[in-house]
Amino acid sequence: MQSGTFQIDLEGYKSRDFSLGLINPSSLEGISVNVQAQAFVKVTTKNPNFEKSQTLSKLAVDAYRLGSIDQAEKLNNKALVIDTTCLKCKFYKSVFQMVKDDDKCLESTTDAVSLLSSYTNTSSLLTDILSDLEKSLIANPSLKFHSLVKNMIEEARDEALSKDTKQAVKGLLDLFTK
Repeated sequence: MQSGTFQIDLEGYKSRDFSLGLINPSSLEGISVNVQAQAFVKVTTKNPNFEKSQTLSKLAVDAYRLGSIDQAEKLNNKALVIDTTCLKCKFYKSVFQMVKDDDKCLESTTDAVSLLSSYTNTSSLLTDILSDLEKSLIANPSLKFHSLVKNMIEEARDEALSKDTKQAVKGLLDLFTK
C-alpha cells in the first residue's frame, strides 16, 4: 500500500468532496492496513477574515493563559474588528471583562450565548472556556461575576452538547440511508 491522499467515492456525493490521508509505516515490509471510516468531513473554503480573527483569538487566549490580561483583551478586540461574528472572541471578551470585575461581562456573555444557535459543534469551545474560567477563579478567588458567567456558559454548553449529538446522529442516519 502506498502513502498519500485518496479520494473517497460515496453514493450520492461528488468524489472530490471527500478524501482520506493515509501513511503506510513500512511499504517495503508489506504491512496490511485495514481502514474503517469513523467520520466524513466536507472541506469548505474559509473566509480570510475568519482565519485572521481565529489567529488573533488564539494569540489572545494564549496571552490570557500567560497572565497578560490587557494584551489578551487588545488582541481579542482586534479579532472582533476583523470578524464581528467570531464566537470564540465574543465569549473570551466576557471572560476578560469578568477577570477585570467589569459588570459588562454579563451583557457580553448573554450576547455570545444568543449567537450559539447559528453555530454548530460549539460544545468543545465552551468546555475550553469553562476550564479557563475555573483557572481564573483559582488565581483570583474574589471574582464578583464568576459564578454568574460560569452558570450561563454551562447551560449553553449543555444545550450545545445536546444539539451536537443530535446533529451527529442525523448525519450518520443520512449517510447510511442514501
